[in-house]
Amino acid sequence: MLLQQTARVLRHRSGSLGAGLAPRVCSGACRPPSAAPHVCRYSTQPARPAPYPGVLSVEDRLDIMELCNRFDAAINNGQQQALGQFFADDAEVHHPKGVVAGVDALLSYFRACEPLARGNRHLTCNIVVEPAPDGAAGRARASAYRLLHRAANPPALLASGTIEDELVKSAKDGRWRFARRRFVMDPPAAGAAAAGAAAAAAPAPGAQQRAEQH
Repeated sequence: MLLQQTARVLRHRSGSLGAGLAPRVCSGACRPPSAAPHVCRYSTQPARPAPYPGVLSVEDRLDIMELCNRFDAAINNGQQQALGQFFADDAEVHHPKGVVAGVDALLSYFRACEPLARGNRHLTCNIVVEPAPDGAAGRARASAYRLLHRAANPPALLASGTIEDELVKSAKDGRWRFARRRFVMDPPAAGAAAAGAAAAAAPAPGAQQRAEQH
């Protein structure tokens, strides 16, 4: 039986290749008689399966990961005024002290945090991107682990936690943006609170040298 099926496939394949590689509906020679007709898989234009609802392309996944990385880069470089471009108009940020909603309010919030962020480094890693739970097109979610440390060598860890993101893809420019970001801090370890406070109070790298020069 296996040899007979193989022979039918080879005969069918040779016939399709000898017809100028033109796509055609299979006569059924390469399949059992009970199978339904199908587009020949040996043609130059085989039928492509329709994408599953809610499936993210490789480009979508890379764009979302790039969005997360560029957000951190902007904060690390003191570019809080540029953070609005990463959020949808009605976006929300949930942080340990409350919720900030809307791009304008978010920009004010990040500008107010700029002095505290100065001299620190934000690192987002272990990013996992998934389609929206309901399979809606143009929506996705991402989760990641986040570290905050003082820019020093060796780095002084200040805090850690997770980020849960909901994202939307704009129908206008095709760009992904944050619809909701939720920051969840890890519980402090024993004795870590005092060490973290001391590290946060330490001058930024080069601050002492600048003070001595003046």
